[in-house]
Amino acid sequence: MAEQAKPKVRASRIPDLFRDSFIEAEKGGARKAFALPVALLVHAVIVGTLIVIPLLSTTNLPKIEITSAFLAPPPPPPPPPPPPAKKAASTTAKRIKPVQTQSAFE
Repeated sequence: MAEQAKPKVRASRIPDLFRDSFIEAEKGGARKAFALPVALLVHAVIVGTLIVIPLLSTTNLPKIEITSAFLAPPPPPPPPPPPPAKKAASTTAKRIKPVQTQSAFE
């Protein structure tokens, strides 16, 4: 069997079904690749600035007493131990009385 040559697909003629599924590089691709790292850096600087600036201005902080802020009342004391259990009188053995049974067979 002879192999048939596949028809070459022209770049300008793409079927309508697949027209939107292919990614075609446009001019300025380097600019788009450069935009993400720059945007991440700018956002990191803004967030860092919003965190650091309030930490630098300590003049407006309220005065707080350390003794009242960090001390808690002592915990309640543990409950007292239970009283010791009474020992059973093991010295007096109980006497078991034998029971007389009647025999069913005579």
